[in-house]
Amino acid sequence: MIRIDEFGVIIGHLFTRSLPSARVVRLTHEQVGRIRKTSGASLLQDFWGGYVAAVRSQDGEILVIRDPSGAMPVFWTIDGARLLLMSEIGDAHLVSEVSPSVDPARLAAFLWAPHLIGAQTCLTGVRELLGGQKLSWRNGDCRTSEVWSPWDYVVPERQRPSHIAELQTTLLDCVRAWGDCFSSIVLGLSGGLDSSIVAAGLRHSSAFFRCLTMIGPGADGDERHYAGIVTGTYGLNVAHKNYRLEDIDPARGFLTYLPWPTGTLFAQGIAATHQRLAQEKPIDAIFTGNGGDMIFCSMHSVTPLVDLLRARAKPSALWRTAIDIADITGADVFTIFRKAVARAFKPGAHALPGGDKSFLDPELLARALDKAEPHPWLRSPAGTMPGRTAHAAMITRSQIGHEFYPRATGPVSVEPLLSQPILELCLRIPSWDWISGGIDRSAARRAFQGELPVAILERRSKGGPGGFMQQIYQQKFEQIRDILADGVLQRLGILDPKLVPSDLMVTPGTASSVPARLMMLAAADSWARTWTSR
Repeated sequence: MIRIDEFGVIIGHLFTRSLPSARVVRLTHEQVGRIRKTSGASLLQDFWGGYVAAVRSQDGEILVIRDPSGAMPVFWTIDGARLLLMSEIGDAHLVSEVSPSVDPARLAAFLWAPHLIGAQTCLTGVRELLGGQKLSWRNGDCRTSEVWSPWDYVVPERQRPSHIAELQTTLLDCVRAWGDCFSSIVLGLSGGLDSSIVAAGLRHSSAFFRCLTMIGPGADGDERHYAGIVTGTYGLNVAHKNYRLEDIDPARGFLTYLPWPTGTLFAQGIAATHQRLAQEKPIDAIFTGNGGDMIFCSMHSVTPLVDLLRARAKPSALWRTAIDIADITGADVFTIFRKAVARAFKPGAHALPGGDKSFLDPELLARALDKAEPHPWLRSPAGTMPGRTAHAAMITRSQIGHEFYPRATGPVSVEPLLSQPILELCLRIPSWDWISGGIDRSAARRAFQGELPVAILERRSKGGPGGFMQQIYQQKFEQIRDILADGVLQRLGILDPKLVPSDLMVTPGTASSVPARLMMLAAADSWARTWTSR
């Protein structure tokens, strides 16, 4: 905690805006005065980090501010004349009469699209203070407002500065600053671009860190080759660990102290591996490259060309970007031009994509979405380029599910690529720069030329836990079916009442998205059961 004299407190990690960034553990008299004078807004201008700040303003109002990265969870509810703020919901009943319960409509909306429901959580009476928001409290009156928005950092395309050198410097500095806060770190390393950038940054920190590469069945699940290129180049400590089926129990609630079901079944295997590693050496923090795809605007569509058409770019620039899109998507250039032109000049053609309505009760979902409060970052200003809108939507998705363990009992989860300076810089980069050269996340790749191994910068394949998820389904599909056939989602009316047991089962090994959806719903059911049984 960092005191703001007698006027308030900052909880979490705070860094200066200087290069290099420095950890802040004490504020100067001048900084305290500026925080009070600006009603806390100077925190977002002069500093960055992962924090929540509570400040008493000059006129006696209580202000609570959450940093834009969303690194520190903040949930709130009102108990009579008291405002309760929590980083976890699990023990809320110990300090108040508040007893949250599952809200079926909000849970249905979350299962449709987690990133579109804004401040609403899946528990009655519990809301989230979103990243970059300020909550104001006076005499029982509560309201929220934005003090940071991605739209403040979107510059006109013709005014963009050069960004490549600044991007590398900013990324390495933010990761290094986070690393200096801990003595023992485990980094999830796949050998992909995002986790490799985090590894490069941690090399410059004072922390001892180990890399962890999880191994699943199938070629896509074994990323030791690419991870080994990174660890071999930098001489890093690494542990290769296999996913274990015995670590997975679909009926066991996971991340149940949070107000929505963000846990996935395969993540139980990662958590169990962390626990085994902690027996060898205690772990202070778990670092990942999560969010990189979204921050670095990984886009596989004609949207960048639409942006250029609307910006009235030169024909040479249009042609070059169309070729880049063709290289990424595999579509032919003329089809790309036809679709881009149709989108660029068609009113209302830039609506955000919807969610996944499969297996949900359509009537309940319709009512839920009618009352839903979309995330404020999804409201783009008039005239915004569709690529900017898409990038902001991606960043919004990155805000869900930072925590992996309760902070009182487990290591801190750190996603350094979501740091505020990185967000602000990446938002300034136009969509076509992210696909330049016909490869996704191009700006980040170019920024790390000479810093990362060439094989990592040129890697186009993408591994993941898909093979292990198939294995889970093959071994536990009957248990998953039984959970959904007579579980909490069924009793709350969230699942489609027309479903029959055979709808909740797909032959293992079938090429279908249904198994992954059923496993996600089973995990949500187990989360909901822990709340209905309290």
